Amino acid sequence: MRSSDRKEVSRLLSYAGERGQGLVEYALILLLVVLVVIAVVTLLGPIVGNMFSKVNSKIPQ
Repeated sequence: MRSSDRKEVSRLLSYAGERGQGLVEYALILLLVVLVVIAVVTLLGPIVGNMFSKVNSKIPQ
């Protein structure tokens, strides 16, 4: 294998590793966003539900 071929293979392999690393980083960010959304919905869900119940009870039938 020529030296230039080795450099090209090395460059391609290093790029593939960076691309995979970026994918993992995006997956971790997505996981963090999902966990935050679940926490917010869990904490604020009952509060919003009570608010809608109060508004609904004040609307004349």
